Amino acid sequence: MSSCLSADLILTAPSVYSVDAMGGASKEEDIVSTGSGSPFAYGGVLEDRYEPNMDEAAAVDLAKRALRSAIRRDSASGESMNIVIITKDKYEEMTEEVL
Repeated sequence: MSSCLSADLILTAPSVYSVDAMGGASKEEDIVSTGSGSPFAYGGVLEDRYEPNMDEAAAVDLAKRALRSAIRRDSASGESMNIVIITKDKYEEMTEEVL
């Protein structure tokens, strides 16, 4: 089974949806993670450290912490990470080399 995350920046407010393998979509209110390492990223880091209205640097740091937690604890999560920053003004891909 696989799932994906989809962002919508066109509506009046940005939205993130979790889409499952059968095509069902759920609108996520604040934070979401997906994949085999998701329980480690979400329950171990995101749920504890997420704060509404975080600035970009704090959000990137939180994403790095969550991904590192998943990578360390789940062999299927792989060994590297990419983070993408999406705002109304930019789309920026950050590879592990710049993180």
